[in-house]
Amino acid sequence: MEKYPKLFIKASVFYLVLGTLMGVLMGTQLITSAGFRFVHIHVNLIGFMAMFIFGVAYHILPRFNGRPVRYPDWIPVQYYLMNIGVVGLLTFYLLGGFWETGMKSILLGFFSVVTGISVIMFAINIVSVLTEPKPVMTSTPVPSQAGNEEKKTPSSIPVSIPASQPAVKIPQTPPFPAASGIGTGKGIKKGETCDGGVMIGKLLETYPETRKVFAKHYGESCFTCPGQEYETVDQTASMHGMDVNVILKDINEEIEKALKAN
Repeated sequence: MEKYPKLFIKASVFYLVLGTLMGVLMGTQLITSAGFRFVHIHVNLIGFMAMFIFGVAYHILPRFNGRPVRYPDWIPVQYYLMNIGVVGLLTFYLLGGFWETGMKSILLGFFSVVTGISVIMFAINIVSVLTEPKPVMTSTPVPSQAGNEEKKTPSSIPVSIPASQPAVKIPQTPPFPAASGIGTGKGIKKGETCDGGVMIGKLLETYPETRKVFAKHYGESCFTCPGQEYETVDQTASMHGMDVNVILKDINEEIEKALKAN
């Protein structure tokens, strides 16, 4: 799993434990302040549930839909804004910012806005993953309806194939729509270096040594993804929120080692 989805989930576990401890203290009446009820609810709702959803969604949805997030650079920004916003919001609520005027109230409002911005950033990124690209419109000839001519079905048309004619090989296509961009990359030959447009499957066929690069940055679970073979280096880096130049540097270093060894 990539860095920031993992951090979101780790943060969610922290807030879950914190919320549980607060619930125990409130249940045993060691804490009786009415303000803690608001804090307890928001630690569990925004801290635990929202953080967990962010982490899982960023890791799974781009893979399932075959589309990267539109703004991967927003993910670390969103992570820090969310944590800063939640901690600041709850702190100044406990300090009386909701009931008082002045700086406490201003800071409570400020951290509320920070939290809201973080949620909006997530919404924009996830909607970009779930939104299908507009289909390319092509003109299709409309069959003539004139007359009452009998229509022949394909099965009624005799086809003669010479015995010496070689069988037609149907090219295998990736199980993704062309509009998604998956499967539209290129191959790579021995002796060539890699760029962002090379498909992972073709790269591993030519240079199996580069597998360790993807395992290092994305984890071994990357190879269980059904679309991994048809994704390009650019696409996988974008889906994982990684800098493609870092990935390409490591890949080409492995290629250079393999070429020298041979």
